[in-house]
Amino acid sequence: MWKKIRQTGCTLLAAALLFTACVAVKPTSSGPAGGPAMGRFVEKELELPGSPSLEKGILCRGKDGALVVLDLQNALRWDSADGGDTWQEAPLAWLAELEEKPSAADCAPDGTIWAADRKGKLYRISPEGEVTGVKVAALDQNTGENRFFSVQLKALSAQRVYIDYSVFEMGDGSAVSLGEGAQICDGQGNLIADLGDMYRAAVSGDTLYVRDHTKSCQAVDIETGATRETMDGTGLFAEQVLGMAALDGELYFLDSTGLRKIPFGGNLPQVLLEGGAFTFGDPTMSVEGLQVLSGECIVMLLQSSSGRALYRYKFDSTVPSQAAATLRVWSLEDHEMLRLAVRQYHREHPEVDVNLEIALPEGAGQTAEDAIRALNTELLNGQGPDVLILDGLPAESLAKNGMLADLSGLVDPAAFEPVFVEPFRTEGKLCMVPAQFALPLLVGSGELLDQAQDLEQLAALVAAGPAPWQVGPNGEGLFEKHPAEQRPVLYFDTLRNAFDLMWAASSPAVLAEDGAADGAAFRRFAGAMATIDGRYGLAAKGDTPSGGTLGVSLGDFTYNLSSEMFSYNMGGAQLGCMLLENTLAGTEAVKGGPEGPGEARPFPGLEGSAYVPQVVAGVNSAGSHQAEAGDFVKTLLGSEVQNTLLETGMPTTRAGFAAQLAALAGMLNSVDLNRSLYDPTTLLKQLTGPMLAPSAVTEAAFEAVKALCEGSVDLDGAAAQFEQAVGLYLAEQR
Repeated sequence: MWKKIRQTGCTLLAAALLFTACVAVKPTSSGPAGGPAMGRFVEKELELPGSPSLEKGILCRGKDGALVVLDLQNALRWDSADGGDTWQEAPLAWLAELEEKPSAADCAPDGTIWAADRKGKLYRISPEGEVTGVKVAALDQNTGENRFFSVQLKALSAQRVYIDYSVFEMGDGSAVSLGEGAQICDGQGNLIADLGDMYRAAVSGDTLYVRDHTKSCQAVDIETGATRETMDGTGLFAEQVLGMAALDGELYFLDSTGLRKIPFGGNLPQVLLEGGAFTFGDPTMSVEGLQVLSGECIVMLLQSSSGRALYRYKFDSTVPSQAAATLRVWSLEDHEMLRLAVRQYHREHPEVDVNLEIALPEGAGQTAEDAIRALNTELLNGQGPDVLILDGLPAESLAKNGMLADLSGLVDPAAFEPVFVEPFRTEGKLCMVPAQFALPLLVGSGELLDQAQDLEQLAALVAAGPAPWQVGPNGEGLFEKHPAEQRPVLYFDTLRNAFDLMWAASSPAVLAEDGAADGAAFRRFAGAMATIDGRYGLAAKGDTPSGGTLGVSLGDFTYNLSSEMFSYNMGGAQLGCMLLENTLAGTEAVKGGPEGPGEARPFPGLEGSAYVPQVVAGVNSAGSHQAEAGDFVKTLLGSEVQNTLLETGMPTTRAGFAAQLAALAGMLNSVDLNRSLYDPTTLLKQLTGPMLAPSAVTEAAFEAVKALCEGSVDLDGAAAQFEQAVGLYLAEQR
């Protein structure tokens, strides 16, 4: 499993300001003399004495519930009995007795510290600093040359420790997993309970709470290791959790969208902190520690490229529960750049709250059509969000119906390539603008690319080329190298993967200016898709990917490379294709196949080449906070947002794009002096426009193409199916 690693090279923005958000503690109904309701959480950065640089920071709780910070690299410790207002510093003298510096540590309620290193060594350190080595069979039996451990600890008491471990073996420059597990052991290393493969853990009093990868939670007795209760967290907790804590029978789960709490066994999580309003929700931050001191005080240890810092979130009953104004920002799906903009807007406008509404969050029960229908109802009634992220929406229809305000006074066209501004004008008004973009890419030899100037030529190449090879049921042979004359022109994992790339490049030709379907153009598009499917049998394979997306690591940066592109790089296809979202992936793509480097071009459509605009922002013309909404759009397009993200989406401003290229080039140079960063700037001049098809129209096109490839309709039937679906959709929009 490839884990997404937060990017480096970003700048930690000033966080000394106080930020506010929604509260779980119920505010007073009104302030003095019938004034506004009072009470909300306030964020404050906590300062350790001497402002040290925490190189290996651990946040935990010590004796009598004191807040404890350990720096395992610099052998220092800080204790606070008042929630971080004051600190006492002390050296960690016992570190000198260990064979190597530990990679994990935690403090028990009696002051005992448990620590472990990457070699699988476990230590118990008494409150007086006496070190005892503890042998645990699960760790000891897996030690060996070229092996290392990733260990997470929960110090339960002087005689109990929870160990969550994974063991790896290094070979040929890569790490291979040899196993993992989670156990409770006693002070001598004897097994108390084997809990299996766990995802997160937290402790409160005499209970250890553990969550597995299926979101099932257990309440485990610390002394006996017996499970007292279980809880199904399906639909309650996010798939990816950044931190977990427990207090007085309640569980706290932190993800990028916020901090929630729920009584163990409950079914209604309560939002304590909205991620968009606080530093921990910044996409450039990683959460390294979470401690809940009380229901009204939470402390986190956060890391960015600038280092680690402590933040406290404390309920303040003297602060109004709501700011003077609340800005509603609506998006169908979540975006890192959008969350970064919310954070930056809070820094610039602390007097305004931002309510970020993600219509389809992870695990959402409603469909995109349901969410858009509800939004349209609001807009038609002269209400709705102040800022609209228009990805997947009928953006052109909204603009023509006067529902989007003119942004011409907010946006400097000279800051963008023309292709990111001019196509978004409606009757002379600039009603929307994209903050980032992705580029459908085709890579291979120039000679072969010259034969694929449009989608129909590419389909003809595929039909004349070799058939695909057989892949085993578990993906065996997926990325094997094949002789050049036996390689198919392209490799596609699924029909959906092929459709998404080709639709992104061709949909502007398939849809007329008024959004209606161009039947002749759709026949050409669907015919090309059917030709490719006829050679590769994609519809018959079903929707289950054979290879998925592969993560490629470069230092601290991990990016995704599609299996379609990876197959080309490995020698399994003559051409490679992908949706390019960062230029490091482009660098990997153009390194070429076994015969050498390739050339990159925009993926050919029916007529020209389109790109995929992302985080397309518009302002509700009937919104009640026009000025604030305009300021948010300016923040989204400002340097603090555009210059920061490296991993998902390429910035649309010239300055932001140049800054991303410079940051990625420096990162590449630091680990690979023999390669230079691929620069797609010249490709931007070849783009003919954006792909603006609403999600409902895209799905209608896919269903028609799928039906054609499965043989349930002919080409005329597929075109009729698509035209009817688009007609019904347009009628509903009117």
